[in-house]
Amino acid sequence: MKVLFVCSGNAYRSPVAGALLKKFRPDIDVVSAGTHAAIPVSDEAKEYLARENAVDHLKEKPESLDNKRIDKYDLIITMKQEHRLESMSKM
Repeated sequence: MKVLFVCSGNAYRSPVAGALLKKFRPDIDVVSAGTHAAIPVSDEAKEYLARENAVDHLKEKPESLDNKRIDKYDLIITMKQEHRLESMSKM
């Protein structure tokens, strides 16, 4: 199974969700992306995942949704309705 989490900057919400899912379900292929990725993964995301013993599953840098072939994912989880609309426009 392939899962894609989508948020705006791919700096906190979707990387955290992806890292937590990877921690609990290492058998699932999990990635995350942002509709407008432009900033580094936040220190807050790193700190939160360190407390949850999941920082090893955190990506190193944000990725853009434009670089993803979203038709290849079994499940796409968006953090907001606007992210869903942007994801659908990429299909």
